[in-house]
Amino acid sequence: MRGFFIKIFTLLLFVSFLTKTYGQFQFRGRVILQNKEHGSVNYKMYKNSKFSDSTKTSANGAFMIKFELNNVYLIEFSKTGFTSKKIIVDTKVPEENNSEFYDRFSIIKLDITGKGDTRSLAGLPVVKYYYKVEISDFAEEKITGKTVTDKNVPNDRIKTLKNELLVYQAIIEQQKIELGKTNSQSPGNVVIEDANRKADSILAVARGSLP
Repeated sequence: MRGFFIKIFTLLLFVSFLTKTYGQFQFRGRVILQNKEHGSVNYKMYKNSKFSDSTKTSANGAFMIKFELNNVYLIEFSKTGFTSKKIIVDTKVPEENNSEFYDRFSIIKLDITGKGDTRSLAGLPVVKYYYKVEISDFAEEKITGKTVTDKNVPNDRIKTLKNELLVYQAIIEQQKIELGKTNSQSPGNVVIEDANRKADSILAVARGSLP
């Protein structure tokens, strides 16, 4: 009889593991075009700076993307004849919220080629979505700053490096939060304090390098 109950308990644990819910950020919206015409819009997704997926919106520009939590994504919306638009989605949330479900709807506008905001024209991200502790939900933040180019470096290479720098900056900021939690549990840990100082130095360089 004891063996029977052990088997039942083991089975329940296994079922519990299979049905465990994992957090998610559902990003819904519609891409609209400046000339009001429509058709599918392409979009590429990069996860933690690595290419992840490429697909299209519906015929009227509607899309829905489901992001795993605790990652940094770069999304690029594009269509022939229009200026592409890039956004950053930072899905890092507090540890206690890792099983939560979040949902947001946004309208994204693509301007005719040669027109639009300066960052989009330079191939840089214009908006960042991130978890805001004060509201316990995801918020939108416009990325501002002048766009600067170096004549000695090809423009496409500059765009790529700046995009990567933004993504890595977000990742390092995430790691600093984790280091802070660990340090609070083990105050005075020399290794953690040294890692924090190095992270601060890297972030200072990154922020000074971004336009």
